[in-house]
Amino acid sequence: MSRIERARVKPGEATDATTLNSTYADYTQSAALNSANSRDQAFGIAHFADSGGPIKYAGQEHLGNQSLPTEASPALTTVSSASGSAPTSPHAVQTSTGTQTFLDLSSSSWSVTSGDVLRVWWHLNCKPKYNTSTTPWSASGVKGQITFDTAGSSGQTTTTDSMHCWVAYLQWEKTSSSLANWQDVPGQDDFLTTIDSQVGSKLADTSSTTVIPAWLVVGNKQSTGGEIGTTGVPQTLGYNAAYGMFAYDVATNATIYGLRVVIRGLMHPQHDSSGSPYANLLVYDLNAVGELDYAGGRINALVMREK
Repeated sequence: MSRIERARVKPGEATDATTLNSTYADYTQSAALNSANSRDQAFGIAHFADSGGPIKYAGQEHLGNQSLPTEASPALTTVSSASGSAPTSPHAVQTSTGTQTFLDLSSSSWSVTSGDVLRVWWHLNCKPKYNTSTTPWSASGVKGQITFDTAGSSGQTTTTDSMHCWVAYLQWEKTSSSLANWQDVPGQDDFLTTIDSQVGSKLADTSSTTVIPAWLVVGNKQSTGGEIGTTGVPQTLGYNAAYGMFAYDVATNATIYGLRVVIRGLMHPQHDSSGSPYANLLVYDLNAVGELDYAGGRINALVMREK
């Protein structure tokens, strides 16, 4: 691209309408702008003809309780782990009084077309908990148990690999404004697939999933001389913000009436016993007992237009 050069304006130089009108005449572009005569960094949203820029829709909403866990008495919602059989429906993020919280687009739906990109971000202040007088990871049949000889005695200690977790993922409503038919977003399984007599999902099918630790147990000393510590020591896990992000290149036209976060648990990683290669899984541990408290958070979403 050629360079436009001109002398600087000097102090005291006369300026009139004719001078101003002709000063920038050499910037006139008669042909279409293209890669040969311009740069993409030269343009901002204001230069686009429709004044919309790349953002087609944008929205945000509170999740859970509108309180912070650092407050003296924050409002909390509790999720309890499943037992016996996996629940058919997940726990939808809600207030402590049971009112669901989500990005409600029912009165102003988003129409997305093939080539648009849906992007969603969310966070939720979470704190896992369990009965501190027991060790739920030591209960019969619980996954991830590690048993070793106790140092200085003939006994054994059972501890955990600390891989139990809660899973939070996204659902959308694209059927009607009645918000009665929530579905998992594309690429997201519902964690109800039967694999090797277990119920869960392949990691390859968790496009919008965030994992939240259920507990953390560590040894009480380093292994020296072939000996291991006498027990596992539970670590206190306070409130932490669980984060999730989802990006989707829209494949077919759709209308979005809502977006929400749902939670399932307790889950534990596992390998599938067949197939090539063997798939990594997250499956329900129906023998593990725990709870998850959460306070507040937010969900943000936008749609970026194709062109």
